[in-house]
Amino acid sequence: MLGVLMGVTTLIVVYSVFLGFEKKLKSIIMDSYPHVLLEKRFEGSDKPLLDFLKKDDKVQGVSPLLSYQGLLSHKGQVKGVGLYGIELNSFKKVVSINKFLIQNNSVIPAKSPGHKRESRKRSHLIDLKNNEIILGDKLAHFLNVSENEKVKFVYVDDEGGTHIEELKVKAVFHIGRFEQDFKTAYVSFNWLKEKLNEKSLVSFGISLKNPYKVEEFIHNLESRFLFSYNIQTWKNVDRLFLRSIVVERRMMIVILAIIILVASFNIMSLLLIIAKKRMKEVGILLAMGAQPKLLRRVFLWMGILVCSGGIIGGVLGAFGVAFILKNYPLLELPSDVYQLSYLPIYIDPIFVIFVISLSIIICLLSVLVPSITVSKVNPIQGIQYE
Repeated sequence: MLGVLMGVTTLIVVYSVFLGFEKKLKSIIMDSYPHVLLEKRFEGSDKPLLDFLKKDDKVQGVSPLLSYQGLLSHKGQVKGVGLYGIELNSFKKVVSINKFLIQNNSVIPAKSPGHKRESRKRSHLIDLKNNEIILGDKLAHFLNVSENEKVKFVYVDDEGGTHIEELKVKAVFHIGRFEQDFKTAYVSFNWLKEKLNEKSLVSFGISLKNPYKVEEFIHNLESRFLFSYNIQTWKNVDRLFLRSIVVERRMMIVILAIIILVASFNIMSLLLIIAKKRMKEVGILLAMGAQPKLLRRVFLWMGILVCSGGIIGGVLGAFGVAFILKNYPLLELPSDVYQLSYLPIYIDPIFVIFVISLSIIICLLSVLVPSITVSKVNPIQGIQYE
């Protein structure tokens, strides 16, 4: 029973952790990245594209973007960052940046995945001036800077000259994904465009009403603007990492199901030992008129009781472990490797039903062997058995 219990618990928990990783990363990426990013290939008018997007009922918002790899410095700390120039009003329709903002009393990320972060939320961001910047909390912690303090931005112009600009920290955000919290910053679109002397090579971020239908949207987009824009979607972000999670999740189902299989062999051997030890009693019962069907039912019910206890205990154990991992994150992960600093977990009811069904089938097959063996005992041989 304990073998079945451990197998069921382990299989559900491990699968749920992998599934939680996948769902959490996808949720973060969809909330914090444009669902579609169009990078302009060469100079030209953007009016045909904007007219096309306005008419498409799948589009929720469109915002111009500029990106630049620069350096930020503060109190002797220097960090290379991806700097994004945004128009705040239109950008908020593409990325819900306000829900990631945190209070300025702490730039150290909360370790708890849920309720602790809620207590650090701040008021909505209304505007972003030319000399202001928004930082990820891990980046702000690395630079040892808080809101209303200034950081230095180092960039290179078209002629190769190096320039330094001071920017005031307008706000700090916490997304929960290491790459963004440690390597991303936002500034005013017009300010960055002026500093980089970019006049027409602008990218566009697009949010969709249903991000899971992004392939259908870009199919229509590619037929008209493939040569003018390089098209990327939210599914390209961390694509290899997410794919590896899916592959490992499927492999773990096969590997951990072996635990249940081993436990079922233990049940079968236990019932066979009982049958051998009770061979004389079985022979007497058969001689007194007991039907083989009765003996089969006795051993089937013994096996079913053992399996049912293990399966029910395993499911309850899995829910207990999931509750602990979700509300009391005991294990902190290196976020620079796994992107997340805690173990997300999501129990899929369909998978739980699948595990229960699989366990029942395996256990029943293991019970059939001893029950059939007992029902075929010859009464005379059974009585003479010692």
